[in-house]
Amino acid sequence: MATFRKDIADAVIAAYENRNEDMDFVRFDAELFSQCPEESIDFAVMEHTSKAKVVPYVGDWSDIGAWDALYDYADKDEDQNVLLGDVMAEGASNCLIRSESRLVVAVGVKDLVIVETADAVLVMDKNQAQDVKRIVKRIRPEGCEL
Repeated sequence: MATFRKDIADAVIAAYENRNEDMDFVRFDAELFSQCPEESIDFAVMEHTSKAKVVPYVGDWSDIGAWDALYDYADKDEDQNVLLGDVMAEGASNCLIRSESRLVVAVGVKDLVIVETADAVLVMDKNQAQDVKRIVKRIRPEGCEL
């Protein structure tokens, strides 16, 4: 990364060096990390290097980069819910509900992703999980803090 996109490498290193750690979480410095240019590793490095190797992979693969993908691979209860953390569900089905810092209760809902952190609460239709990127891009310009 430093060879082809030093700006990306420097931004990530700075965010990591100014990290906060609590329990099992490593939280990069959000302000410094937000200054990192957005470019996939494919474009930033792989298209420019002559040192990459490609090997065949036989097996299942999913890029669990979205909440719906996590839902697909996680263990589910009898109502097809994925419940992580301090969560209670009554009459809920096909939901992924995750709590990090307080009780989250879901009643009579279906096909939702609900994620509670100390910073924010996300509630969305599970079928629109890829659209969360749009709201994340709005957070800083609209003066919201995470």
